[in-house]
Amino acid sequence: METIYKIDVQGDTYIGKTCDLLKRQREHRSNCFNENNPSYLKQLYVKIRDLGLTKKDIVCEELEVVSRNDGPAREDHYIKLLDTVVNGLNNNYGIDNSICEHGLQKSFCVPCGGSQVCQHSLQKHWCKTCSPVLCWGCNKTYAKAYMKVHINKCIKSNETQM
Repeated sequence: METIYKIDVQGDTYIGKTCDLLKRQREHRSNCFNENNPSYLKQLYVKIRDLGLTKKDIVCEELEVVSRNDGPAREDHYIKLLDTVVNGLNNNYGIDNSICEHGLQKSFCVPCGGSQVCQHSLQKHWCKTCSPVLCWGCNKTYAKAYMKVHINKCIKSNETQM
């Protein structure tokens, strides 16, 4: 079973679906304020932080419990009904953009919003440009696209410290 839920943020709404509502609420509360989380820049989380809200202000309200097969369609129904892509906090529709040509779930690059097609039922959370890479110099994670720039700064910074 899946739960279709909404999060209201001072007049704007986000619609989601989950198998465990309390766990998902904890994840939203954690992800929103964790700069190292790939979904940190999600529209929902940016608005929450911009308004100065706290973790306790993130409340997942149950709308409907449905079968797993019906989950994407029901999520899509509520996203369209409440118009949360254009006038809310969802980045995309539930089912229209969520199934790849193999009939499997698509994933979207969290930082840039680009779509990623599943490969052999594996989901990606980053496109090649945004995929995280660990800097060996400072032990911090950066988007692959910005790593060359960062490494040059990191090397210069380390050289000045020596």
